[in-house]
This record gives sequence, C-alpha cells and structure tokens, in this order.
Amino acid sequence: MKRALRALAAGVAAAAGVGLWSAAAQAQNPYGCACLNNLTQGTVHYRFHWGNDPWQTMTLQRGQRAWMCWQYAPGTSSSPPLQFQLDVDLSQGSAWTTYAIERVQSPARDCDRIGTRGQYDVRYRPNTNNSFLHVTRRQ
Repeated sequence: MKRALRALAAGVAAAAGVGLWSAAAQAQNPYGCACLNNLTQGTVHYRFHWGNDPWQTMTLQRGQRAWMCWQYAPGTSSSPPLQFQLDVDLSQGSAWTTYAIERVQSPARDCDRIGTRGQYDVRYRPNTNNSFLHVTRRQ
C-alpha cells in the first residue's frame, strides 16, 4: 500500500512539475505577435483582426514598425486566427490583398522582442514602378 501511495505521489508531483513548467513558459511569452516593417518611401495602409473581432484599419509611415499581438489567456499559448490585409495599390483606389501572417510567441508587445519568424516587411512589388506593394517574411 505504501508503495502504491508513493507511486501516486510521484505521479502527481511529476504532473505538477509539467504544469508549472508550462505556466512558466507561458508567463515568459504571454503574447502571440507579428511585427510589420514599412520599408517603402511612403505611408502604407493595412487592416487586421483576430478571430471574430472587428477589423482594425491602420496606417504605417515610412520607416516605422508596428506590432500585432494577442495576449494569451492564463494557462494557454494559443490565439485566434490572425487575418491580415494590405492595400497594395498606391493609387487613389484601394486593392486589399490578404496575406498569411504567422505569429510567434513573444515576451512583450514590442517589435524588438518579436522573433525573426514573426517579422514581416512591406516593400514595393518588383517590376511595378513602385506602384504596388507586397509583404514578405524577413529573412
């Protein structure tokens, strides 16, 4: 009987250790983030939303960066899908194009703290005479 109780206690301790490790890891990286870097000579327009939340329409001046972050619920490290669109047409009209933007775990809502896999650059699309934009993952 004592052996069974010790085995049960060891199992509970091991499970608690895993739970503590997961909570500690989540506490170190409580956000799912992506960073957008404007590498053009002008202002870019974009919009995004998380899951079923409303769209947020934003502008980003040349040379500026902006983060898109979701704060994880306690004990989790997942976020709803991130939907991202860029107005790729620099004329007076608009042409919203959807891009797959992967978010990464981050310790802060800060582009300097978001890992390389979560960094995206807005550039001029090649061979368009700087008339159209596109988004690429930073290499």
